[in-house]
Amino acid sequence: MGKWARTDANYILEIKSIGADGRMDVAYLNPKPIHVAEAQASRDGQGMNIFVKLQDLNYPGSTYSLVYEPKTDVLEGVYYHAGLKQAFEVVFVRSS
Repeated sequence: MGKWARTDANYILEIKSIGADGRMDVAYLNPKPIHVAEAQASRDGQGMNIFVKLQDLNYPGSTYSLVYEPKTDVLEGVYYHAGLKQAFEVVFVRSS
């Protein structure tokens, strides 16, 4: 939960809540709000996984697939930019 800032750009992922079924209430800002079409958390043997799908102008189904790293308190993983059909490694640090 909380606000997470991407280390390479001015993007904020705000995790407001996570339901028992894994559904998440998430806001994404760049710096203006971008529509979040889907947000889901799940657990596996390696910890907490987070999936976020964006659906907005210039974000045609772009996704984040992130893993929470408790030792370093970061979210890290891959951002898939659907418009460019490219994947980028990303890291988010807790900002509040």
